[in-house]
Amino acid sequence: MGNHNQITYFAHATPGNATDFGDILTASEMGGNGCSNGTRGVTPPNNVNTNELQYITFGSLGNAIDFGNHTENGYNASGVSNGTRGVFCGNNAAIDAMGYITIASLGNATDFGNLTVGRGDLCTFESETRGVIAGGDASGRSDVIDYIIIASLGNASDFGDMTARNGHPKGCSSAAGRGLIGGGKDVDGGDGYTDEIQYVTISSNGNATDFGDLTRAHGYFACSGNGSIAVWCCGYDAPANYDTMDYVTIATLGNASDFGDDAHNRRTLCGMSGT
Repeated sequence: MGNHNQITYFAHATPGNATDFGDILTASEMGGNGCSNGTRGVTPPNNVNTNELQYITFGSLGNAIDFGNHTENGYNASGVSNGTRGVFCGNNAAIDAMGYITIASLGNATDFGNLTVGRGDLCTFESETRGVIAGGDASGRSDVIDYIIIASLGNASDFGDMTARNGHPKGCSSAAGRGLIGGGKDVDGGDGYTDEIQYVTISSNGNATDFGDLTRAHGYFACSGNGSIAVWCCGYDAPANYDTMDYVTIATLGNASDFGDDAHNRRTLCGMSGT
């Protein structure tokens, strides 16, 4: 299966296949979510031995460029953004650290605060004010949902719980403030996956509620959205990687539909959006 360095892109508004954008700096595992200000997207570190952040400019095809360094080494950190500041949370070592950057300015990340529970392989999404961090892996799968105020440094606070413990889910949010959590591993210590999509209202603390189902049970994928549509890309369910993409309309409950195919069968990849 190997590691990939390819970046692909698609338009959320029109279902179809993904197209080559460029390459990240080195082929390796990444996972997590990137963060964006609509013009520039920044990816988390992509290897257990690196803290390198990379960025792309959405309007121009091309390879990723060095941005600076995160506060921690490791992959599967996930990012949230308010359009100005990006915050990367956790990583594969199940740490509770969060580091922040100013997306428009190259440079190293600075300490933001701590999660309520150290974990990685988690789902993140945001409103203009709040960042939400859901699920992930610690000593086992987690059902914890945390939130932060992105513009203010400090530790995360409890938001509520997911419908079940879940590692490697991914999701995104709508312009109206609904956040989705989709798929992932749902069995501690095993290879069971879920097709469940859950949702929360970002402005109101509380437990997640069932939204619908993905087209298959899997995890280790990427998710991105345009404020109206959420698209899950690629992923894994033993023993196969996938190139498929699913989508839903975030404002209406229901099951996912086929969006198209990525250019590669792959897993543990990073998603972000320029819209």
